Amino acid sequence: MAARAQARRQTAPAPWQLPYHRRVSGPSRASQQQRRSAKATRPAVAGRALIGLIALLVLGVVLLQVEVLRVNAQLGRELARRQSLSRAVVGLQAEDSALSAPARVAAEAQQLGMVPIGEGAATFLDPSPSQLEAAIARLRGPAGRSEGEGSGGGP
Repeated sequence: MAARAQARRQTAPAPWQLPYHRRVSGPSRASQQQRRSAKATRPAVAGRALIGLIALLVLGVVLLQVEVLRVNAQLGRELARRQSLSRAVVGLQAEDSALSAPARVAAEAQQLGMVPIGEGAATFLDPSPSQLEAAIARLRGPAGRSEGEGSGGGP
């Protein structure tokens, strides 16, 4: 029997290592553990949500910076284009001034056979039939030339 008791002591668990849970006054330990695990997971879930939110905000800032860089590049190209167009406009204005100089226009007109009119020779007409006949008479000249004659055709 002594051998049997000794074998039993070696295999028997200590009282604090019993396989069942002893009920103590108050809620069971299982529900306390569930509450503790629920309380422990809340901060973990909140932390992960916060990390996700921060990651989303950082992504938004990065995308905003990329868009700003793209717009700046486009603005640079447009400014360069504007400068080249301004230089072209200045060149065309200089060419226009040279071509529309009064001395050059007069020389070109003389080469084409045009003559300047005297002062007071240019008048404005009223749109009446009598004024029209007077204009035709002036175009024909003082000698009364016919319509087919004259310098360069007529109106």
